[in-house]
Amino acid sequence: MLVPFSDTIYLPALQVIQADLRTSPELVAASVSIYMVLVGLAGLVWGPASDNVSIYMVTEGVAGLVWGPASDKYGRRIVYLVSTIAFLGATFGCIFAPNVSTLVAFRALQGAGVSSFMTNGNGVIADIYPPSQRGTASGAFMIPLLIGPVIGPLLGGGLSDAFGWRSTFMALAAYSALAGFLLAAFVPETHQFLVLARLQQRQPAAAQAVKEREAIQAEVPVFHAPWVPLRYMFEPTICPHAVLAFVTFGTNFAALTESPGALAAAPYSLSAVLIGVTFLSDGISGLIGSPIGGWVSDVAAAKHPKVPEARLMHNTLATLLGMPVGLLLYGWVLQRGAHLALIITAQALMGWGCSICLAGVFGFLTTMKQAAAAAAAAMVQTLMFVSAGILIIILRRLRAHRASSSSSSSGGGGRGVGGDAESPPSPRVHTVVA
Repeated sequence: MLVPFSDTIYLPALQVIQADLRTSPELVAASVSIYMVLVGLAGLVWGPASDNVSIYMVTEGVAGLVWGPASDKYGRRIVYLVSTIAFLGATFGCIFAPNVSTLVAFRALQGAGVSSFMTNGNGVIADIYPPSQRGTASGAFMIPLLIGPVIGPLLGGGLSDAFGWRSTFMALAAYSALAGFLLAAFVPETHQFLVLARLQQRQPAAAQAVKEREAIQAEVPVFHAPWVPLRYMFEPTICPHAVLAFVTFGTNFAALTESPGALAAAPYSLSAVLIGVTFLSDGISGLIGSPIGGWVSDVAAAKHPKVPEARLMHNTLATLLGMPVGLLLYGWVLQRGAHLALIITAQALMGWGCSICLAGVFGFLTTMKQAAAAAAAAMVQTLMFVSAGILIIILRRLRAHRASSSSSSSGGGGRGVGGDAESPPSPRVHTVVA
């Protein structure tokens, strides 16, 4: 749950951060974008550094290319602990950030730290579940990730309204410290090769009795260079499903980042708390869609055991039916300023399409790449978060251009989606003295 909390807890406070740090919408958006591309490619990060949400997304994407291979080589537990410590340190940097540039930099480091949790989690699934159960396991794994969009914006909106935007990062620091303690105290190593090697040293007879011993020992762990997982993208059996996953996730998250600006402006004029409430539909539909998507993919795999891609046929159909409709409705509603209930409906459709897709795709990847499950997950995660970060930047640029064009053609009276980018709303700002 640390990943989605970090992704979404401060989305309702974006307008407040903009006013408090006296900065532009583009720089506030950059704190999310760069984060997401480093949970995906460092080379893509610093070029568009003018955009806080997008920067977070960029860093979250890139760093997974390091954590995934490291997890496959050195084990799941050590990667969890190191990345949690890194995330906690970066979070303190966000708490005390005196300006938006510092906030963007530490959000980038946050993204790099937290990105290990998704890649590592898929490695754990490959370690402990047989292929026939990995769709269901991936669906269950996605549930905590989808609680973030349900609770994160709601909690973040309340904290921001009551105590200021820095309190959202204080909450993340407390949660990550607790997560680190629980990982250190209760989570064992699950990497099959490493566990078997330790068992061989301590109880040789028990190690000899392991049925899969020869297959496990044959797959000696290696550390792949960060760009190696990207090669999986070009395998014919993986490519179309990876593309669907990153397009679905990227468009969903980028669209959601448009909500705070649009809903804070007329005709909605919502507070940060109420903006957080509107995110509930996306998260709740994801909570329903994720376990269903995992179960459906396992059922399809059992019916077609000789065709690995068959496990995704129902998930793909459901995504292609739900996601485009949700996105088109969402864009139309924000453009026209239509009833708030339609925004909630559109977000529910997007959350459903995204969750049912990802549950199936990650289960499929762990089946196809048993010995490099974390690295394969890192490939898709990189593309997911990089695409989200880039799309956030593009949307902000288009919005600013539209507002500028509208203002020029009407003498300053035009209104773009989400309000005038040159004259953003000035919500009530609270200051937390750390």
